[in-house]
Amino acid sequence: LDLVCGCLSLPHGSEVIMSALNIPDVPAILRHHGFVCVPADLDIETLSVTASSLEAALSPRTRMVLIAHVYGARSDMDVVISFARKHNLLVVEDCAEAFD
Repeated sequence: LDLVCGCLSLPHGSEVIMSALNIPDVPAILRHHGFVCVPADLDIETLSVTASSLEAALSPRTRMVLIAHVYGARSDMDVVISFARKHNLLVVEDCAEAFD
């Protein structure tokens, strides 16, 4: 994630919508690169962000969506990709805990 963030040419203060459930290192890395973390609520049944939670987290400063699949629960990436395309956002997917 550190390498990816270092390669992006996003302006300082860009907002990154991220899964509300994550390891502490993720927001620390994002802040190190000058990004602002905006957590998106998860569906309690699936541990996945929803279209409505992504929309609620969106602002004019949003530039990226970072999705972490946690505890083997995979997020619905069709929802995420559709949202990102609609708003012209980058998507970073953390699959370290995804089972499949």
